[in-house]
Amino acid sequence: KCAHAETQSADGDRRRAPAAMKLKRFLLRYYPPGIILEYEQGAELRTKPVDLLTLTPETDVEVLVNQIVRHEPLISEQR
Repeated sequence: KCAHAETQSADGDRRRAPAAMKLKRFLLRYYPPGIILEYEQGAELRTKPVDLLTLTPETDVEVLVNQIVRHEPLISEQR
């Protein structure tokens, strides 16, 4: 099943736009350190791993969270 919707641009070209992604679950992985984002795209459930290989007890969590929010489109400050 395809998770794309057909759109038409102003010049009349038909293009396939990706279906909206909706974050469902946020999973923690102990080793190697990381998080897994479970999301829905169209009718399909998918996962995306985010490795945190440089995580240490001294890691500034606030800085780490800001980096993840800035680089990961599935996560926003509103959620």
